[in-house]
Amino acid sequence: MIRTEFVNFLQTLENTSTAEATSVRKIANLVYENLETLIPLSTTNGQRIRKLVELAQNSWSTVSSDLSTVNSTQISIDPKLKRLKKLTVGPFRGFSRQEVFDLDSSVALIYGPNGTGKTSFCEALEYTLLGSVKEAGSKRFRDQNEYLKNAYVNTFTRPTLEGLTEQNVDIEILPDHKKYQFSFIEKNRIDNFSRIAAQAPAKQTELISTLFGLDSFNDFVRNFTNEMDGRYIHLEGLKAKLLEEKQHELSGAHQQIQSSLEILQVIQVEKIKLANEYRAGISFNEMEIELLETDHMILDRIVNNHHIS
Repeated sequence: MIRTEFVNFLQTLENTSTAEATSVRKIANLVYENLETLIPLSTTNGQRIRKLVELAQNSWSTVSSDLSTVNSTQISIDPKLKRLKKLTVGPFRGFSRQEVFDLDSSVALIYGPNGTGKTSFCEALEYTLLGSVKEAGSKRFRDQNEYLKNAYVNTFTRPTLEGLTEQNVDIEILPDHKKYQFSFIEKNRIDNFSRIAAQAPAKQTELISTLFGLDSFNDFVRNFTNEMDGRYIHLEGLKAKLLEEKQHELSGAHQQIQSSLEILQVIQVEKIKLANEYRAGISFNEMEIELLETDHMILDRIVNNHHIS
């Protein structure tokens, strides 16, 4: 269900061509390729957005901006239905034996007191159009057939639905969730929808999604975080952050070099001052050589005197 509806969403992006739309298509493809990973995650502690950021950082350069899933999932052209003709149902839910309902009219009304099978009729129609019954899923039936069995005969026969095309050709209608999902709305959903104006905006959105059978997809969408900001991602990028750290280290090294140069300048001034105190006009190197020569002469004299004695 979620995958099917997400593909429908991808179709809305097909004809967009701006630079921003290119990034949006890449994000959409990234989500589609990782649906099974993202579906269980929610907005709690930014679980889903953090995972999406991680996926983008690891594979952004290889994610395509072409919506290849759109062309691969488009529906082939089928004959358009003019109306339904006949529903054959039973054993099925409240029907213990086979019943045939004539629907060959522009309007067909089903009425009767409680317990006469109106809900079972709706579920049979839902099953023939969509291939499943929503109520079975909501009641956590692992095997949908167990929900669809008639309790008295303990068996279930798949109902069949016939229709008439615009070319007045009789056909058997096969289940197609994507094609018929908005063609069937049962009574309980309409009852809930009729009270929508009294609900808060968030609840109204939930009711609308339920009315059209999109509640699971609505839950999936709602668990995306609205903003992708600094709480979940380093907006400057990991490499930019690393560069900033290196620049900070380099700045420290430059400061050390500058400090060392200032110390050397002070030492140079002290050298000149010391040389001038030794003898005016002499450089520090000359003073150093002269003093070393004097030291050698004194040392030689001491050694010679030692040998003589």
